[in-house]
Amino acid sequence: MKIHCPCDKSFEIEHHAKINLDKEPEILKKIADGSYLTFKCPQCGRKVRSEIKTRIEWPSKKLVLLFVPEADRIACLSSCSGLKEINEKTKKAEKIEYEKADETPVIGYSELAERLAVVEAGLDPHAMEVLKFFILDSGKDIKGKKIKIFFHSICNDGNFEFYVYGLKEDQVAVMKIPVRLYDSVCQDIKNNKKSEVFTAVYLGNYLSYQNIFTEGRDS
Repeated sequence: MKIHCPCDKSFEIEHHAKINLDKEPEILKKIADGSYLTFKCPQCGRKVRSEIKTRIEWPSKKLVLLFVPEADRIACLSSCSGLKEINEKTKKAEKIEYEKADETPVIGYSELAERLAVVEAGLDPHAMEVLKFFILDSGKDIKGKKIKIFFHSICNDGNFEFYVYGLKEDQVAVMKIPVRLYDSVCQDIKNNKKSEVFTAVYLGNYLSYQNIFTEGRDS
């Protein structure tokens, strides 16, 4: 397939639509350091990152992700929400199918890198998304701001470090969160505690706090 460089050069790249992280562990490192799907332009030498729809299997972690380019966000969310469209040939309403039943979509490179980091750290993605919602929902001075929060790492003291974007222009805030808050969410999920948040972070197969915490919301 071809990708395009800002210098107007188009060039061929080799890309596998399905990868297995157990068989290709080096890809996990590339995703973590940001070099995955980055290609050198043969004309200007610029490094060009391309987002390409990819099925990512990690059998040892019982994980199947679908990496979704940001450009496909609406198509993916439409599919996850069960929306239908009219088939021009049959004139019948048919469900939009973007992801397969066994795939959990992650939209954009940042979500992909974060989800793999969460799983690699032995953490529960469901509990993590619920925790991120609670963090932002209780935050001050975020009214009307486009906030995004990503898990970064586990600190030496066992607590979590998050990166928060959008609090201040062109700045990334580093936030430390006590592990006990995560443990509390995990316990509530295990005990089947009835909370709309626990189910609302899911839109079909798509798991994200953004399903209920809208960017730039005014309330």
